[in-house]
Amino acid sequence: MHRYATLALVALVSAGLGYATGSEGHRRIAPDGAPARPNAPFTPGVMAGDLLYLSGNIGVDPATGKVPAAFADAARQCLANQLAILKAAGLGWEDVVKVNVYVEDMARYEEFNELYLKALPAPYPARTFVAVADLPGGAQVEVEAVAVRRH
Repeated sequence: MHRYATLALVALVSAGLGYATGSEGHRRIAPDGAPARPNAPFTPGVMAGDLLYLSGNIGVDPATGKVPAAFADAARQCLANQLAILKAAGLGWEDVVKVNVYVEDMARYEEFNELYLKALPAPYPARTFVAVADLPGGAQVEVEAVAVRRH
């Protein structure tokens, strides 16, 4: 094992975040009614110990299987889909510690913030908001998150 990887492993174990090889201790989370992504090589959420990693979500509407054309509708759907994954794991927005938001247009920053403030309770998690050149499926916004199960 590389020296830095070993140090990172020691830091994780010391912090009580645990370490598992392969799929040991991992539980796949996919809520009922989650939008199907045929042949997509990912799981909506993976619970690793007390950490839940939520895959990026582009806001596919479970009823239609399509991404809404309007930015606000797509952003709301991203957040709703992520909440469904959180609930399937027995968690909620209050358990989220990190959110990453990817948009095609940085001018959407304030618009997204308005929706975000309505969807998430304070105190808010750490967050990154980044403009990107392109997103899958013609999406304008993608949201991913990390949550921690509290004891």
